[in-house]
Amino acid sequence: MKYIIYVIVLLVVVVGGYLAFTNTKSDLQLSKLFPMIGNSSSTGGFKLNLGFSNPAHEEGQRALEEARRNEQIPTPREPEKPVIVPPVGFSLAQLSPHYDKIRLENVTRPYDYSYSQAQFTVRADYSVENGIDVTGWKIKGNRGAEVFIPQAIVDYAVQGFLQNSDISLKKGDYLVTYSGKSATSQNFRINKCMGYLNNTYTFSPSLPNNCPSFDRNAILNFSGRCQSFIYSIGTCREPSSNQKNQFTAPEDGSCSAFLNSLNYGGCYSAHRYDGDFFSNEWRAWVDQQFPFDREHDRILLYDRQGLLVDEYTY
Repeated sequence: MKYIIYVIVLLVVVVGGYLAFTNTKSDLQLSKLFPMIGNSSSTGGFKLNLGFSNPAHEEGQRALEEARRNEQIPTPREPEKPVIVPPVGFSLAQLSPHYDKIRLENVTRPYDYSYSQAQFTVRADYSVENGIDVTGWKIKGNRGAEVFIPQAIVDYAVQGFLQNSDISLKKGDYLVTYSGKSATSQNFRINKCMGYLNNTYTFSPSLPNNCPSFDRNAILNFSGRCQSFIYSIGTCREPSSNQKNQFTAPEDGSCSAFLNSLNYGGCYSAHRYDGDFFSNEWRAWVDQQFPFDREHDRILLYDRQGLLVDEYTY
């Protein structure tokens, strides 16, 4: 047994003597080959580890290795918040919580100083998850006069009382406000049947003509003459009384009923619960001349608390 210990000690001395003339990498290799031999960072040589541990030293080594691992794995950075620069003449305290969330766009100035229709658009940014109530907000130009955003009808139903409510814009929604007067004396959210109202009322501008197309399977059993007439009708077009009177024969009973459904009421009843029934667009008319300069102006949008939401210059 003593002989074996002498051999091990002799081997350690011989190998250690050789490694004394080598670099640090050799020390690392030696410590791997002989666990009882440790490296000496101060001398560049080695030291014999006979199994006696130093808890403080081992804890320090573990902390050092952990620090090295942390250096190799970069810590994710939190995204920097955008720096808000207030418009000229305003401080951060004068900005609305909805600043940069609601935009003032497409300001159309009057063509002359007389009464002519102008408009502006208020649009919700796509970052807006919950609706933002814009009723009661106001715009103000350099001339000083103010225009307030009114209420509107959310669901322009065929039957029942049409209730006005505040206009709430969520991501992608927008409100177009006109200086003129509504043909129905009402403001409303656009839906895909609204184009039929152009047959009865003269809106300025006209309402979108994007009514749903009819189901062709529903007219397969109609007379050829009736089908040809239906195909000739344009989108959102309501047949006149004279046109419908051409299909009063007994064999055209189903045709006549179909033609009588080509109006806003029929479209609303058939499509009210479609997923895409409501548009992102609202329209309002204030019947008030906008205080915009026809050449150059700075239009400011304020919330109900009088805090700045956005500006538009031209």
